[in-house]
This record gives sequence, structure tokens and C-alpha cells, in this order.
Amino acid sequence: MAGSNITVKMTGPLFEGRAESVVRAFLDDAKNTIADEGLRLMHQSAGVFQNPSGYWESRLVSNRAGDDRVIEDPVIYNAWLEGVSSRNAASRFKGYRIWRRSAQYLQGRAGVLAAQALARHIRELG
Repeated sequence: MAGSNITVKMTGPLFEGRAESVVRAFLDDAKNTIADEGLRLMHQSAGVFQNPSGYWESRLVSNRAGDDRVIEDPVIYNAWLEGVSSRNAASRFKGYRIWRRSAQYLQGRAGVLAAQALARHIRELG
């Protein structure tokens, strides 16, 4: 009975350990891209203010929160501007709803933005 030898050569980014770093870079890029789009949208939305001072818009920042990204604004009257403060119930001003609208928009666009980030990194696996 004759013996057979089979040789399997495993090459490529998955077997060379490059895939994990590319996936990490993609995830980081996707999160940054989505946060940047959110920040851009918030700045754009500030144009609806009736009497803009620029203060609120100048305080908007995108920060890391663990592995995530968050858009923050430390302005004390943010809840009133958004329309979720108890003071809104007692006044005619019901808020701009910028955070809610921006979040809804980003929910719909996140997949497209992540796909664009993936396209930038998929070439590294080739």
C-alpha cells in the first residue's frame, strides 16, 4: 500500500496575524467616522437657533468613552435647548430637538458610514 502526503500551506492575513489589527483599525475608524458625522450634523443644526451666540456650538466635542465615541456638550442649558427640561413645560419654547433628530439620522446612516470605513480597510487584507 502506497502512502500519500498532503501538504497544506496556510497563508494570508488571517493566518499571519494581520487580520486582527486590521479589524481593530476598521472598528476604530468606523466609530470615529460616525462620531465625526454626528458632530458635523450638530454644528449644522445649530443654524436653526433663533438667536445664536455660538457658545453652545463651540462647546460640542467628540470624546472617547472606553471603546466608544460620544458627542458631548457641557452647556448647563442644553436640556432646555433640547426641550426636555421641566422649564420647557412652563414656557412656549418647546426645544429644538437637535440631539434627538441627529441621533435618528445617525441611526439610519451608521451602516453606510461603517461600510465606507470597511472599504478603506479591506484593501489591507488583500
